[in-house]
Amino acid sequence: MSVEEVRFGVGMDDPFAIQYERTKGYESAATLERKMNTRVCIAGVGGGGGLLAESLAKEGYGDIRIADPDEMSAANANRLFPATPDNIGRNKAEVWAERIHLANSAARVAIFAEGVTADNVEDFFMQGSKKGQRIIAVDEIDVLRPEIALGFNQTARRFGIPVTTGTDIGFGGIVTSINPEASRYTFERVNHIPEDMVPFEEYEGELSLSSLGYIPTYGSIDTLLSVMKGSDVPTTLRSVLTTTAMLLDETERITMDGTRGFRRPTWAPKQRWMDTNGTSGSTRFPRASHYSHLLRTVLRDKVLQINPDAEYTPEDIAARAEYRIQHGEAE
Repeated sequence: MSVEEVRFGVGMDDPFAIQYERTKGYESAATLERKMNTRVCIAGVGGGGGLLAESLAKEGYGDIRIADPDEMSAANANRLFPATPDNIGRNKAEVWAERIHLANSAARVAIFAEGVTADNVEDFFMQGSKKGQRIIAVDEIDVLRPEIALGFNQTARRFGIPVTTGTDIGFGGIVTSINPEASRYTFERVNHIPEDMVPFEEYEGELSLSSLGYIPTYGSIDTLLSVMKGSDVPTTLRSVLTTTAMLLDETERITMDGTRGFRRPTWAPKQRWMDTNGTSGSTRFPRASHYSHLLRTVLRDKVLQINPDAEYTPEDIAARAEYRIQHGEAE
């Protein structure tokens, strides 16, 4: 039986569909109609981006675009719900598109399986858009690829598109948004982008994480140093879920900006964070907040030695890879 055959009478492109009945205690049909007419373009669906896309479809967003060049891998299996054995090796954007269609068969989904590139980024945002349509961009690009994020954000700014981004870290997440009309707090300035970085051209320089206003004080400094040396960014299921929830909220804030009763977007330089350990907060001075948290982490981890042990140095990662090879698992 196909998705189209499993209908509830009134489709999810109608604000009076049964799927929205329980949310009517918090939102009106007008709010839903605004979501249905908003396009959300998500670059990077390897973690929170994919779950965000599916969640947006459930919330009624009717025009969703997703881009990611990577394949589902076994390393995703404990964090990404679609990373099941039958999906390993398939393109992430294509897998998530199926999930979106199951969540809301009325949603229009565009897939960019090659990821966001210099050749397709304009189409990613604008192709087939309606005149006056609200467009929101979501930057879930790997922090190890800042040159792609630079091109993505510069193009969005050129078309007057706001960009929200979420960073999952530890057991929580950080969210902030770039207002295309704010000439002072651009993506480049907020993220301390080096002047020699060229959009979409691979960047070989040193990675800086100082734009992150929140660093979990329960974390390992060795793990942070490992990421700065080029190791994959560590993540957890809790951080993906938390960051997705924050991004879902932030997307709605931008969608409903200027409407009575809705909170304003978290426009840069402001950042807000939430952690499942009970920590939450916000700051308009991310760099100062970063070093404040970093200092406390160093104190707890290296001086007082009260933080949990971690095993994420380059040597730890290499040793585990060798172990898997010896036990018959190809890397």
